[in-house]
Amino acid sequence: MGFWTAAWVSLILSRHDKTHSSTSVFNSDQKKSLEYSCSAWLSRSDAAHLIDNKLLPSAKFGARLKVSGAVKSNKDDSKVMLVNDPSLELAYGEFPLQSLDALLDAALKHLKDKRNERLTFLDIGSGAGRICLYASMTRPGWNVFGVEIVLSLHALAVQAADAAVDETVVSSDAQVLENDSIASTIQFFHGPAQEYIHILQQADIIFCYSTVFDATFSPQAGAMVLSRGWMELLQHCRPGTICITTDRCCDPAYGWMRLETVEVENREVMGSTGYVQQLVSKGKYQ
Repeated sequence: MGFWTAAWVSLILSRHDKTHSSTSVFNSDQKKSLEYSCSAWLSRSDAAHLIDNKLLPSAKFGARLKVSGAVKSNKDDSKVMLVNDPSLELAYGEFPLQSLDALLDAALKHLKDKRNERLTFLDIGSGAGRICLYASMTRPGWNVFGVEIVLSLHALAVQAADAAVDETVVSSDAQVLENDSIASTIQFFHGPAQEYIHILQQADIIFCYSTVFDATFSPQAGAMVLSRGWMELLQHCRPGTICITTDRCCDPAYGWMRLETVEVENREVMGSTGYVQQLVSKGKYQ
């Protein structure tokens, strides 16, 4: 999901009450996010099955596309949408969970010095919350954050988290965190990523499904690199942060070092190249 071309929004969706609409929102001076927790660890296959069959069924992917606004009728059928159309940055897709695991496993090899610490994971463009929920169910002791600019998708993420509560896999009871030091936490935020710099600054691992993000070819990187806007956003990360991107890499001129390149399955685009990168310095643009 993208942030750069969209209007900046300062509202946060509240967790819906069972007797009220799930699209109710806090005022801009009440920015909050309900914190869910997960201590019922599932195998990767069981977590994927729960998400793809109950919480966010694969069969309803088309409906989620429509909710996100990614599927729109073209008023002028004679016009073809170009690959660099700015609206593509808000296009909604669902990255394969098995491919996510391959990339996260690759990233964790480079964070061995933090194996006994809680890790903070941020999904920029978290959509309907699929990746965040999956990470919380399969990665004990992680603090998981999702930031999504499209309000309707954020609403779906909150609904999916509530459904996980009903499945007794996730809890909305803060008491769980006090009694279980290795419980994972999940928080969903609505708005552009620029409004959540404080999360970027504490993240250990960032994931961006960046396949349709604005990019240019870099001879230095030998690949398509994310645009200046994205790279300036990522400059808020602390050195040592790992950023996982797909089909576009971080610009090395901004201090990012590529650790691994992993080819992964992605039926949406006939396969994706995953880049595991680490911020080693602030780069010449800081």
